[in-house]
Amino acid sequence: MTSKIIKLTPNPAGFGEAQDELEQSMFSSSLPIQHSHMAYENDDIGLYVGVWDTTDMVEEPGAYPCDEFMVLLEGQAQIKNNATGELEQVNSGQSFVIPKGHDCQWHQQGYLRKYFVIWEHPHYAMPEKPSTDKLLIDGQDYLDTTKQFSSGKSNHSTYSERVSAHPCHEFIYVTQGTIVIYNQQQEITLVTGDAVFIPQATPCGMRASENFIADVAKLSLETHPVDNNNE
Repeated sequence: MTSKIIKLTPNPAGFGEAQDELEQSMFSSSLPIQHSHMAYENDDIGLYVGVWDTTDMVEEPGAYPCDEFMVLLEGQAQIKNNATGELEQVNSGQSFVIPKGHDCQWHQQGYLRKYFVIWEHPHYAMPEKPSTDKLLIDGQDYLDTTKQFSSGKSNHSTYSERVSAHPCHEFIYVTQGTIVIYNQQQEITLVTGDAVFIPQATPCGMRASENFIADVAKLSLETHPVDNNNE
């Protein structure tokens, strides 16, 4: 797998040219038009990072099949909590998490585009109960049932980190300030609205400006994964 720092873009080359293959069984509505672009994919651990869009749709209700962290780049989303009937709305510019196992239904009115970080490790079954029964919106702290996938806010005054092997898989979406991520091959400057993905063990250092704030999602895997429903 790659050990390169990956800067994401909301409109990668070729995005929108090929529609996703969809099945009617996935939707309570008619089929939408959707596109996906993978910036990073690792089938061995079930980790996928990229850009996705959709037109109007209503998904079939049920337990969400993965942990997914998202940043809305365009449009609004409404997610129905099937247990309470509540519709929670997420707006453009906000991040949110749908926990694996959350009983919900996506209701989409109008066009939507998002960054996504999906974790659906093949060694981990659906939890008997998700770690939370609600969405985590705008940088609210999240930790999955296996305690390996997390998200939240990164708030720092000016700081600097030397080049070393990055300790986890990490997605960073800058909401304030500037950060420079670098190694011997690359130097990437991120400002408000920029996003980057750093695969685990990638050599890199960081320099952040005063009052740097970002929404982040991290995956720190166990060496020997086990089924999370086992004792």
